[in-house]
Amino acid sequence: MKKFTLIELLIVIAIIGILASILLPSLGKAREKARRGVCRSNHHQFYVATLMYADSNNGRFPERNISSYYAAQVLPSHTVDDFKQYIGEWKAADCPNYPFSSLGKGTSTTSTSILLLANLEPAAALGTFTAWESPIRFTDDNDLVLLADWNEYSNGTWASRYTHTATGGYKNFSAILPEDAGAEGTIITKLNGATEWRSVKNMKPHAANTYNSSVQYWW
Repeated sequence: MKKFTLIELLIVIAIIGILASILLPSLGKAREKARRGVCRSNHHQFYVATLMYADSNNGRFPERNISSYYAAQVLPSHTVDDFKQYIGEWKAADCPNYPFSSLGKGTSTTSTSILLLANLEPAAALGTFTAWESPIRFTDDNDLVLLADWNEYSNGTWASRYTHTATGGYKNFSAILPEDAGAEGTIITKLNGATEWRSVKNMKPHAANTYNSSVQYWW
């Protein structure tokens, strides 16, 4: 029986290495594409739950916890309790690239990495804020963003996080803008229920956290 020589084995290993280097990035992109599909599905489930909640509450949205330091993500406990019957599983409030519970700021039963925003306007500069009025109604402008996957830029105080790069989420303990972090965009859902991909070149800064002047969110 013929045996492989050392040179032949090295050639085979080199070929496998080359193929792996070609295929692995494609696999990473495929996995990220699948995760974005999950995010879209979660958005739809969250949207339907919000619609059902509003139908039972005079057309109003669930309240956001405006007194929380993480005001952009956290819903107050009474809202969570009222919302549970509509949302089903709270994992629908998360994008798989950044479940809120993995960030050390609560669990998915009390918080979310998908922002409940709706009527925030883009901030003029870091440290400026747009007033957030809660709750609001589905009769407001259809183009307002109700949900957006979390993208956070900090001015050196907190970690910068971007949910969607080519191969997954990005996190760094410094101030890094979306384009510098390799962020490709985000998924948003409007008041009319339309869910769409917004590329990073079309994303704008929003000051959604009224208690920390160093943090802005992007969508």
